Amino acid sequence: MIEVERKFCLDPKGLEQIKKNGEFIDKKTISDVYYDDVQFSLTTKNIWLRKRNNRFELKVGMTQKRERLDVYQEILTEEEILTHLNLGKGPLESLLKNKKIIPFCEMKTTREKYKIRKFIIDIDEAHIEDFIYRLAEIELLVDTKEQVEQAKEEILLFSQSLGIHANKVEPGKLIAFLAHKRKEHYKALLEAGVISSV
Repeated sequence: MIEVERKFCLDPKGLEQIKKNGEFIDKKTISDVYYDDVQFSLTTKNIWLRKRNNRFELKVGMTQKRERLDVYQEILTEEEILTHLNLGKGPLESLLKNKKIIPFCEMKTTREKYKIRKFIIDIDEAHIEDFIYRLAEIELLVDTKEQVEQAKEEILLFSQSLGIHANKVEPGKLIAFLAHKRKEHYKALLEAGVISSV
């Protein structure tokens, strides 16, 4: 499965449009722990390993650089994560410790999820240490790489129909946190070309 997503800030009008036209799906608290080594070997390749609510997930950027519209391959089983990261066989957590791949960020996010037609909209408020960040995300899931460009177009047209314009794209909560609180890691991502300046 390939996830095509666009992050943006929501003004009150956009939020009202989503709540008025969207089907409310749920509200939940998400606990994320992100992992890398001290050289930032994963994230500088646009590879994001996290444990979400005690289950490991791997998001692999399908382009080297994070863009206004991010495209990721999602890897959701431990066996596939082990294979992709070339860690060998065994319990994932133990192998990560052996390779000195350790937590570098823990966050709690309150997420409201809505659906409008085939689009999923997440409205997040993240708490990372003393840093609070709010943003929204429109996403579409597609099956093949050939469908990605079409999905990007559809997301842009859909966001415009809600009155959300391209100049309101926001960095993700983790990137915003690194920019404010983990400058060395943020700088490494800039130098690797994974992100543009926030």
